[in-house]
Amino acid sequence: MHESPVSIFDTRAGAGGWMTCDKKTFNATNSTGVNQCYCVRELAPEPLPAAEHCADDAGLSYCSCFGTVYYGNRYQKGPNKTPNSFAEMMKMGWTSAISNGDLLCDVNSFDGDPAYGHDKSCFCSADPSYEPAPPVERCANENEECVCQGTVYFGI
Repeated sequence: MHESPVSIFDTRAGAGGWMTCDKKTFNATNSTGVNQCYCVRELAPEPLPAAEHCADDAGLSYCSCFGTVYYGNRYQKGPNKTPNSFAEMMKMGWTSAISNGDLLCDVNSFDGDPAYGHDKSCFCSADPSYEPAPPVERCANENEECVCQGTVYFGI
């Protein structure tokens, strides 16, 4: 990025990874010049840590976990409502939070909604690992569509 971003929008909070890269979306009416969107992708840890299903986003369901709780799409695509394994969930969009005991398995416990409009599940990884900073790449010019599962920055 050439300068500090004018505005930030987290696509996990409901855009489903797709958004228009424009001043209106980012409420950046005071921005001048031709802007671009940059994507900081949220990467799954490699290799995937061992994790066990600990709760579903249904009412007051708590995940008992000392480590990292991963939150993502509960079911595989299709009409059968087959639950995702941890590895399958991690391919579909997710977010995570550090837990020191019981963590409510719902959108308010995490940094946005990784699967807007879908049921979610929580998985506990009792051995959290170091997560390196994700790469940043330009995903669109102003007035183009940006595809990003992560945080999008808007600016010059």
